[in-house]
Amino acid sequence: MQVYSQAQTYVSKHRCKADIIAIILEAAASGGTTKAKIYYRSFMTYQRLKGYLLLLEENGLIEYWKEGHLYKTTTKGIHALQAYNAMRDLIEF
Repeated sequence: MQVYSQAQTYVSKHRCKADIIAIILEAAASGGTTKAKIYYRSFMTYQRLKGYLLLLEENGLIEYWKEGHLYKTTTKGIHALQAYNAMRDLIEF
């Protein structure tokens, strides 16, 4: 029996946009985190991460606090993450 860590499950060749967004929202849901920590947890290039962060900010799923240089998942983002997790639970066999 082989045990996989949470980080290993995120590393795959074919992650959909929803998977990547969920990883970012989850990383920032714990009261705020830096861009560097999101970068290391998401396993993507810095340029791609910047694009996703901008997309999430524009849609109100994540917010940036300038004073602490932190990203935090908004209430709307938490709801989106819960919906994503519920969907994953339904389709996993």
